Amino acid sequence: MRTSINVITGEVTQHPSDLPDVSLAELARLAARTAKAADIAQAKADAKSDAFVQSFVAMTPAQVAAYVEANVGNLAEAKQLLKKLALLMLAIAKEQYE
Repeated sequence: MRTSINVITGEVTQHPSDLPDVSLAELARLAARTAKAADIAQAKADAKSDAFVQSFVAMTPAQVAAYVEANVGNLAEAKQLLKKLALLMLAIAKEQYE
């Protein structure tokens, strides 16, 4: 419902509205859900656009072990792999735990 007041006569009129009655709390919850969905979608898009993540999700456990053995020989390489795995975990965590 929408209320209008005639400023000359003071008459108050109720008008039907095409919009549903929604409380501020409901609007806040909707905004939070929308923001969360956008955050999850962005994390997924970031992970999916990464070439390592695309190949990683197709690997078998043995292939993962072989990849780590072949590509992690020092701290810098370990950090690089850890960053990629963290990107993957972030996308999963946002969807599961937020």
